[in-house]
Amino acid sequence: MASLLVVRIPLTIDEPDVTLRKLKWRALRKVMQEAQFLGNACIRYAIAFNSGLVPQEDDSKKGKPVPVDTRIYRLLTVKRKYLPSGMLATLARNHAAKMFKTANKDAWAGRKSLPTIRNPLLPVRHTGTTIEPQKSVS
Repeated sequence: MASLLVVRIPLTIDEPDVTLRKLKWRALRKVMQEAQFLGNACIRYAIAFNSGLVPQEDDSKKGKPVPVDTRIYRLLTVKRKYLPSGMLATLARNHAAKMFKTANKDAWAGRKSLPTIRNPLLPVRHTGTTIEPQKSVS
């Protein structure tokens, strides 16, 4: 799996109508707040599953336990309102789960506090597709 790269991109909504621009900013803020809420929920679910108090879920077809990130993704899909499923998967499986894994051992030892997503980030999945200019037909 590829490593996660977080890049901040300045965003401008180019809308001449002030009312529409404010409405679009408000909608974008709602999506960003939901990403922040679901990211923190992902970390809290990882803590609960790691504590051992929540029983493991077994896959009936494979006969193996369901991975923790899949269980978290299933729980968060019920709670999401605005985020597309690809963004939710990126948030749950890559970003928040990795934050928890890096701080987990130190948190249980008392050397570090558990991570919390404070800035309202918006996880956008990039597939690495390159777009080339269209060739003219002669």
